[in-house]
Amino acid sequence: MTILPRLFIVICVPLGACRERPSPNSTINSTSVSSAAARADTAPPLSAERARVNGIGVDKSSAQVRATLGAPDSIPTPLRIAGPGDSATTWLYHMAKIYFIGDRVRGIVCQGQPCRTPDGVTIGDSLSRVQRMYGPAFALALPGTTYRRLIYPTAEGGNCTMEFEFNLGIVTKISLGCD
Repeated sequence: MTILPRLFIVICVPLGACRERPSPNSTINSTSVSSAAARADTAPPLSAERARVNGIGVDKSSAQVRATLGAPDSIPTPLRIAGPGDSATTWLYHMAKIYFIGDRVRGIVCQGQPCRTPDGVTIGDSLSRVQRMYGPAFALALPGTTYRRLIYPTAEGGNCTMEFEFNLGIVTKISLGCD
């Protein structure tokens, strides 16, 4: 070994070994985060006008749903839930399920054609198109996989979200609902 590699090892290795490394259990000091990294990592909540699937949004009445989508293909027996006179009902369409509490929409799950948002996102669109239309989102993925679900908060009252599920980067389901 010549002098240059030895000099490199003698100087650089100890310096690298003495450098403080972050602990995997440590938290980030908020004062050390740059302003670019401190900005929000999700888009602002979606407005009621944008948080719709096939023209249906949360809190629409059953009459409004019927006027927009027509009569459902079937309506299973409603379930009684806690509360005075409330029931949970599901309307089934060939492409979607609409969930009601009382007479108001609380959720939509759309998996077929034509599933469309007001911004033109449909089943079969790409992950990048959804991100272009709606911006950054909270993403859920199984370990070792790519995005499986993008979750966007909505401006509706309560914990409401619009979600896009993907298979191999292609939209397979669009959901809208509140907890």
